[in-house]
Amino acid sequence: MRRGFHQLVDDDNRRVSNGFLVVVADTAAISVSMLWPQGLDSDCVDFSFITDAQGEFISGGLTGIVELLGDDTVLKSPFPDAEMENHILDIGKEASIYHRLGPHDRLVRILGHSRDGLILEYMKNGDLKTYLRTQSSVSTSQKLNWAYQIAQAVSLLHKNGILHCDIKPRNFLLDANFNIKIIDISGSSLDGSKPTSSEGTRFYLPRYWREPPTLATALFALGSTLYEVFRGTSPYEDISSDQVEELYKKKEFPNVSVIPCGEIIKKCWLSEVDSAQHVQAFIREFLSKPNAVCIPHLDGLEIAQDMPIDQVGST
Repeated sequence: MRRGFHQLVDDDNRRVSNGFLVVVADTAAISVSMLWPQGLDSDCVDFSFITDAQGEFISGGLTGIVELLGDDTVLKSPFPDAEMENHILDIGKEASIYHRLGPHDRLVRILGHSRDGLILEYMKNGDLKTYLRTQSSVSTSQKLNWAYQIAQAVSLLHKNGILHCDIKPRNFLLDANFNIKIIDISGSSLDGSKPTSSEGTRFYLPRYWREPPTLATALFALGSTLYEVFRGTSPYEDISSDQVEELYKKKEFPNVSVIPCGEIIKKCWLSEVDSAQHVQAFIREFLSKPNAVCIPHLDGLEIAQDMPIDQVGST
């Protein structure tokens, strides 16, 4: 099988192109039951050259590879290339973030960590992007629930000094009850540290490329993520990344006037949102309006008007 090194440039992660991955001419035989991207979809990458596999390969990218083990857990291990020591450090950072955050409904459970990688619970319903693309009909109430949970997950990170730096639908998994779990936090900025990930073009607030991530860049990506939840496609999906970048620089964004929560999406794009918690509050207010889609609860809990925002949909 022919292998070569190619710089990573794709629609989801055009800007995560500062590393290299082994890509092959023919990878159609790879079985993908869940995606866990690190900058490239697993159906574009061949991992058969790795001889010490411990399970079924699921996905992989710049930092790590993910294997489904026999006990319904996954192993995220460092990618075995010349930068392997850096990947080990990134995965170690991911473990420290999980421990800092503690158990939470919006996180997968971490079951173990060593130099070999992370052991995490397996989400059999896969990632949100794939689910949206493969399901012919998803109710508006379900999408609103996901939108709230996505904002809740992002808020959880921000309140703990973490900027994800690659917020997008592929980095949210669905558990057995189709609730959201945020993933792929190994490239995050922790307490202002330099991240090793960056948003793809359609999730990227235009700025000088050396500028560090900020709350505004994270909320821009959150807005694009919510757009895709409701529309089923990324913003400006049908035009080139270069064109998207130019439109964003001119603050020309897709029409959101007929999208549920379109107002808060536009505010995210225009940097007129203070926090992810603000987005949560907007969605809760949207649900309380008489003409909103009827959805009596989020995560199985009644929404009390006096309930603190960060308690809605959590345990």
